[in-house]
Amino acid sequence: MNAKARDQIRQECWDRALEAFGTGYIFEKRGNKLRYQLRILTFLGIVVPLIAGAIVLAFGKVALSPFLLIPAGILGIIQVVGSLWSLVARWDDAYSYAIESLNSNYRLSSKYQRLAENPSEASPELQIQVNLLDREDEFRSAEDYKQAISEKEKRKGMRAALRKFKRQCAGCGQVPTSMESTDCSICGQF
Repeated sequence: MNAKARDQIRQECWDRALEAFGTGYIFEKRGNKLRYQLRILTFLGIVVPLIAGAIVLAFGKVALSPFLLIPAGILGIIQVVGSLWSLVARWDDAYSYAIESLNSNYRLSSKYQRLAENPSEASPELQIQVNLLDREDEFRSAEDYKQAISEKEKRKGMRAALRKFKRQCAGCGQVPTSMESTDCSICGQF
């Protein structure tokens, strides 16, 4: 394999490492948000009945005045509606998928990065290794596209990847140093 072909493959590996990292970042953020929401629902599901039961045990039925029943009822309704929505929206499944995808994408990014940094180690088999990674990446991408990634999330993922790999944005020409949104239509506006 000549140097020009190896350099082209290295550049493709860098690009794919960037893309996979950005996608992993998107699912990391989704997973964090879903984990927080699921914890709140779990907490409300335990705390509301526990407090009501503790009040009855400590003070008897007399303590169940409207001043206590109304807030407990409101929190109970919120918890039931939230739990119902989490079941309908399949938050548990979405959370599991986000964790699986972020692990897979970060692993792919690392593998592409290793090939891009050390092409001489795998020089005779470089194209074969890249082809194998590409197949794995194609499968992961096809699954990830089913998750309806928004344009806003794509821009945020792009910014995270550009920041990680210290690359210039094609839109604004800046190398991001933070995750603060900018006016750029490629790595900002999120």
